Amino acid sequence: RLYPLKECREDLDSLIEAAIYGHDIRNSPWYKNTLGDRYIGPQSEKLSDPAFESGVVKIQRGEEVSMTLAEKVACRSLEVGDDEIGEEVEAAEEEVQTLMKKLKEKKRKRKA
Repeated sequence: RLYPLKECREDLDSLIEAAIYGHDIRNSPWYKNTLGDRYIGPQSEKLSDPAFESGVVKIQRGEEVSMTLAEKVACRSLEVGDDEIGEEVEAAEEEVQTLMKKLKEKKRKRKA
């Protein structure tokens, strides 16, 4: 199963929140732990393109209207026009038809 970026971001945010909340609680597994958002936060300097990541997360959540200009620009490469969608669907259908023909041919040869 693929792990959508929005779910990954939610899990990382929960991890950061738990670490911050439990940092000062003696019986917490997070007691005195130094994990913060420096490496795994949504604006981490370790991310190659924070605007792209946050833009993809918003797209996956269906929140495109709340995207910033930086996120829109960063995610421009993901845009697909209506013509491109039609071509992709046709190519996928052809691929399925070809696979079905091959499977039918193999089945026919086995019976012979």
